[in-house]
Amino acid sequence: MKIKEITNCLECEETSSTCIHYEAYRRFPRSKGGLGLCPKLKDSKGVQEHDINIL
Repeated sequence: MKIKEITNCLECEETSSTCIHYEAYRRFPRSKGGLGLCPKLKDSKGVQEHDINIL
């Protein structure tokens, strides 16, 4: 699974008014320069951080 698919804010049910991490780099995993704060990262069961590709 690709990081862009998981943390794509445009396809998320949250909106800019309800998600404080909307379109911010902090939503990406720490290994990709973010803080891993995207709620969808925590919801993606079975996906480990090392399994996520940047592109």
